[in-house]
Amino acid sequence: MMSAVLNWTGGQPFLTQKVCKLIFNTDLPIPEGEVAQWVEKLVQAKIISNWEAQDEQEHLKTIRDRILRGGGEDTSLLLGLYQQVLLADASNSPLTYDNSPKQMKLRLTGLVVEQQEKLRVYNQIYSSIFNLNWVEKQLANLRPYPESFKAWKDSHFQDESRLLRGQALQDTLIWANDKSLSTEDNQFLNASQELEQRETKKALAVKEEESRILTEANETLTTAQKKANLKIKKANQRIRFGSAFLAVCLVAAIVASVFAGNAQKELQTAQKATKLEQNGIILSRDPFGQGEIEGLLSAMQTGRDLKTLVKDKQSLADYPAYSPVFNLQYILSNIRDRNQLEHKSSVNSVAFSPDGKTLASASDDNTIKLWNVATGKEISTLSGHKSDVYSVAFSPDGKTLASASTDKTIKLWNVATRKEISTLSGHQNYAITLKYRTLVRCC
Repeated sequence: MMSAVLNWTGGQPFLTQKVCKLIFNTDLPIPEGEVAQWVEKLVQAKIISNWEAQDEQEHLKTIRDRILRGGGEDTSLLLGLYQQVLLADASNSPLTYDNSPKQMKLRLTGLVVEQQEKLRVYNQIYSSIFNLNWVEKQLANLRPYPESFKAWKDSHFQDESRLLRGQALQDTLIWANDKSLSTEDNQFLNASQELEQRETKKALAVKEEESRILTEANETLTTAQKKANLKIKKANQRIRFGSAFLAVCLVAAIVASVFAGNAQKELQTAQKATKLEQNGIILSRDPFGQGEIEGLLSAMQTGRDLKTLVKDKQSLADYPAYSPVFNLQYILSNIRDRNQLEHKSSVNSVAFSPDGKTLASASDDNTIKLWNVATGKEISTLSGHKSDVYSVAFSPDGKTLASASTDKTIKLWNVATRKEISTLSGHQNYAITLKYRTLVRCC
């Protein structure tokens, strides 16, 4: 009997005493030759099953709290190391004990013990309760990308805008390095890496195109300057020559002046084209840096300026600058924003109507605005709150809109008439958020 008990407790004093006490107090018969199975059923029923409710003296909860205390990077490291211990035990290749600081911290939780220079889970009870599924769940709670991961899953793994990039991706890969994450977490990180590789290749292609365009622009400017200087030089020569025979060569002098004027115009055109090319290259490096709509407007303005230089030229080969066209094509292919809906102050909350046709927005300007989603036009402004409006929510039937404000009230609005239905007062402090809940009554 004691051998069966120690097989589960590993000799841990508190658990050994607890199991012995359970055996002493039970009236269940012990079948002949089935002591080990009988002890296993008792441990499963009285300790492991629904362990949080049965842990009256809070031994197991204390173990749990020791490893989860803080909830930050330290907890993440301990969970990752404990996960390695579990996986190593499962493969019969126990983790070597190296007396490192993080191994010492894990030992101090009581979950693991050093045996013959190997790090093992203290006992079967611990490994049954704090198993791999439990570790994965705790790591999921600590993942540094919860909102992005959830949004990506909700899009059926299609919304690439939710994937990680840049420094956020690098930090996450370092965090995940010593952890065995779920399949979905690995898919999320792999998809993020693939996206960053694609965007890096695209950025390199854009940079190469920028370099090519800039080189061509500089060559065009140099050629134009040389031609202009040559024409100006010839025109000056003709003017000087004509001045000696002014009375006889007046017509020739006029023609030379025209040539000089044309050369000057060509030089000015080349300078404007170079300026456009330089502005276009700056925009192409970060087309959406100031926002997608702002990037589109900037590209359109550069395109208009280019059009004044192109005039009647139809062939792209005759354009004095190319980057404005390239930028406009890129932005139109990648822009996602359809409209910009603006309040006079900060927007704190938005909500779509159940039919998806109307958007309500709450703002620090003390108002709620209703917008037509299809056209992006304002439908109406609901005024009545005396302070910032922090949250809005549509009723399930879409007929009523509720709003919460720092004026300590909640207001209900008729969506069809845009009129206030009632004001709910009684809060002693700010009303920050609200939600409708549908109650279903069953027979």
